[in-house]
Amino acid sequence: MHVSSSSMLVKSYIDREYQWSAFIDKNIPKAHLLRWGPQHRVFRYGKKVFKVEMSSFGQRDSSKSLAYEYELLSSTGTLNADFSPEYSVIDEKWYVLEIDWINGDFLNDLIFDGNTNNIPIRKILYKLFLVSLSGIYYKQFRGRHIILGSENQIVFIDFGHAIRTNFASALWRNFAPLNRVNGQWVIGKVPSIMYEVFRNRGVLSKKCMSKEDTVDKANRRWKVNYSRVEEALPAYLDVMPGDAIAAENLTLMEKKMFEAIKLNPKVAEDAIEFKFSSYGMAAHRDWGFIWDYIRNIVDFHGKEVIDIGSGMGGVCAFARIEGASKVTAFEDDPLLLEASRFCSQALGFTDNIYNLSKWCSLISGETKLPHADIVFALSTRLEDVPKEPLIEIISGYPEVFWLSQSNDKDIDIEIFKNYGFSSVELIVRVDSKRSVLHAVK
Repeated sequence: MHVSSSSMLVKSYIDREYQWSAFIDKNIPKAHLLRWGPQHRVFRYGKKVFKVEMSSFGQRDSSKSLAYEYELLSSTGTLNADFSPEYSVIDEKWYVLEIDWINGDFLNDLIFDGNTNNIPIRKILYKLFLVSLSGIYYKQFRGRHIILGSENQIVFIDFGHAIRTNFASALWRNFAPLNRVNGQWVIGKVPSIMYEVFRNRGVLSKKCMSKEDTVDKANRRWKVNYSRVEEALPAYLDVMPGDAIAAENLTLMEKKMFEAIKLNPKVAEDAIEFKFSSYGMAAHRDWGFIWDYIRNIVDFHGKEVIDIGSGMGGVCAFARIEGASKVTAFEDDPLLLEASRFCSQALGFTDNIYNLSKWCSLISGETKLPHADIVFALSTRLEDVPKEPLIEIISGYPEVFWLSQSNDKDIDIEIFKNYGFSSVELIVRVDSKRSVLHAVK
């Protein structure tokens, strides 16, 4: 990484990413990232999955550590057979849980695509009963953790937050119609999943989730920020790691984001989730996961970058961390433009250029884009802009990152190829309906 920022947050981020890169290169080279976290990540390497955490992570809460998860999996017959778990400590710093890769479809993907008629409900409930029989309260019972295997078997993944108890307690807590969450009663996870499955039964053709559904889900995720623990708030950075300027700017960034989402709920789909030290925000997009793919295929050093639809400011800030010499942002929402500015300032970058410009003025040519080496267009709000005119404008640049919808991805690939890009591929999935397309001339 090449960076000119003096921010303590950036320095700690760079040091952490260097350690992760060194570990991967040494132990699981070319591993495929599945889940990103500051100190806890999941990779696929061949036919195995490696769950890895830095030593300091597991010491915070032993019940959430990989050692605890290994003991739980290895002591339970049905789960041990699913995963064949192995546990090791590397260089007295890295805790590693190795399990079998399960080939199949995630339940939430099947629900999203409307392919619910053949979902074996009885098998899912029976599997949960067997887990309960082993005295395990499976707190992570949700669509993204349930796999329908290639041989129609059901596999549950991610037992890191599971609780070992007795059969009666586990059975009740796993199947409870209502659960107490943050002082409020909410629908239990089993009836919630069953509702999602059965409401789509009888659909004969592929069904895509409506924009209203995805916006609603993004907003529910964003609202988690209202109930964050004190340590996750920007003000906590005054104590650790001690960057008062960062704390002030992150507070201002959050304020602008809350205002923007209140006025336009769709903005929540562009909000990014990331963590620095103890500070963190909940959002629709796992920025660490997305950005890890981008930064590993692009050399940003000395490059000039354009970000169309800067939103919360992820590209503007992180491109500079990776060594971009200049970032110019274009945004049609003044609140988001300010949020983006505050995000970069929190990380010590005060010289990015921010332009308030309506999308129609970009399409018409009234607003001219400057010279650049790389263009980003990752905002969901650009989906309301005529696609081909915008692609035509950005096709004059040597490298482009574009947000492609699942029902348009093949069309988008062909469009970019028609505009002279020699390499066009989808590099990382953003959510159930969108992926990042990378085009290079």
